Amino acid sequence: MDPNWHDTSFATRTWLQLLDAESETAQGKFAKFEDLKAKWLKWGVPIKTPSQLLQRYYSTITVICIPSDLVSSHATLKRQYEEAYRQIRTLATSVASMKAKAGLKLDTARFQIYVREALDHFAKVGVPCLYLAYGYPS
Repeated sequence: MDPNWHDTSFATRTWLQLLDAESETAQGKFAKFEDLKAKWLKWGVPIKTPSQLLQRYYSTITVICIPSDLVSSHATLKRQYEEAYRQIRTLATSVASMKAKAGLKLDTARFQIYVREALDHFAKVGVPCLYLAYGYPS
């Protein structure tokens, strides 16, 4: 395996490029992607590639390559698992901080109240809620 894949910046950039390239040649294999592209276009946001779509749903995307133990040393495996742990811990701390700043640090009971009030708000103002637009059951 190319050791460049052990670098998260390289792995993320390359994986997203490969995903986009694959979707260009897939011809029908990405039916869900085509459906979501159409939905986003209805909302006034043109989506051209799967990586653009992912970035609409996730603020941060990081690819960490954890190679097979058959082709890698234990030191490499350990280093990649440590990187995965570091990334998860960093992002979890960041998300918790953003939620606290936005007043969304909720327990289960308060979260239920928050969701109910948000859905009531959207029902009153007539603005479609993305949750409802996807047809999820209530």
